[in-house]
Amino acid sequence: MKKIVSFLILAFFFMLPSASFALDDAAWDKGLRELRDKDYAAAVATFESIIADGSESASLYHNLSLAYAGEGKAGQAALAKERALMLKPNLYANRFWDGWRLPTNYMLLLGCVAFWHIVFFSLARFFAEKRKILRTVFICTWSVWLIACIYGVWQHHGDFSKAVIVSAGKSLKVSPTAHSPDATAAREGESVHILERQNDWLKVKTANNDTGWIATADCIPVFRQK
Repeated sequence: MKKIVSFLILAFFFMLPSASFALDDAAWDKGLRELRDKDYAAAVATFESIIADGSESASLYHNLSLAYAGEGKAGQAALAKERALMLKPNLYANRFWDGWRLPTNYMLLLGCVAFWHIVFFSLARFFAEKRKILRTVFICTWSVWLIACIYGVWQHHGDFSKAVIVSAGKSLKVSPTAHSPDATAAREGESVHILERQNDWLKVKTANNDTGWIATADCIPVFRQK
């Protein structure tokens, strides 16, 4: 029984988003040196080449964000920062656990599971012959909470519909054509959610719940498809 519970807890932590992948030390040091020397264009090129070679980490995207900001490219800087947060949600948190705080409904679910946990052990003392059934109920309730938490973390930190507007002076369009009327302004560096894709256009929703179409060249998804 204890082995099963331990396995479920370990499974939860192993399924959390990974924080980093192996980096090329020489290229990494070169990029940091260029960033320190304020050679932002060179730093961007170096960090992007590391990513192109298949390496990723929250620190890499953080420094890439700083390099893009140094170049004055707010949209690309915001995109790199969002990718850093996808790999390490607590990167900019004041305390370690701030980045992993679960929504209230999941904490309420944990409270319900803990309550039935207590009930299980209380009943097990008086109904020894029903212990097998009670053990099954106990495992099922903890499993439901674990699955709900994994889903909640995945939804909160692994939002594959999230994108960032990387171009300045753009507007969201009423329809997916360049000659369509403007629906609303699109701010460089703004995070949006992708609602629909059509050829080279994305239908997105802003934080203000405004919707419209924007070209894929001007709005890049945070999640990188490999």
